[in-house]
Amino acid sequence: YSTVGSVAEVNSKFSTLKIVDMKQTAEYTDDLYGLKTLDTAGALHIHEVPDVPHNCWLFDYTSLATKVLCKHKPVYDAEIYPLLV
Repeated sequence: YSTVGSVAEVNSKFSTLKIVDMKQTAEYTDDLYGLKTLDTAGALHIHEVPDVPHNCWLFDYTSLATKVLCKHKPVYDAEIYPLLV
């Protein structure tokens, strides 16, 4: 987990940035968004789907790495909506 102060810093430090488990982040440990509270209550649901990038959960997204378009509606219909009903 690396902190950065600007987009330029993300670009210049990209190869050295680290990804860590969610439970090791300040956002989780300090409960900034309520994730720790949800997790403690057994109400946090982590759902991963192969080949669905993070942004595709929110909108149509073309991966910068693969140039593959991920359409939001099929992801919503198959993965999100069934959890809501």
